[in-house]
Amino acid sequence: MRIGQLKYRIKLQTYSSATNAETGQVVRTWADSETVWADVEWKSGDEGEKDEVITQTQKVDFVLRWRSAINANDYRIVFDNDIFDIESVKLIDAYRTWMKLGCKKRDNV
Repeated sequence: MRIGQLKYRIKLQTYSSATNAETGQVVRTWADSETVWADVEWKSGDEGEKDEVITQTQKVDFVLRWRSAINANDYRIVFDNDIFDIESVKLIDAYRTWMKLGCKKRDNV
């Protein structure tokens, strides 16, 4: 991987919880964490019908410089106005230079 291959800007968002003042219910909120350069590798796609609604699934890998804090539970990615849930976090090399985030595009958001 070379730094010049990181051609796309992606936005990392972090999860936090907030309490609704009117109902007292805990609500999941997302806030922008940082914008970074990444390479985008489009993987498999699938389309199907579930409960009479047509849904599609798009798998995408994002390759970016290594960051220690990113995990699948507390982060997600916004790319090209689409939201991607992180399913896996993989180190590409032993030197902690690059990481690959296996993601799934959120459908019907």
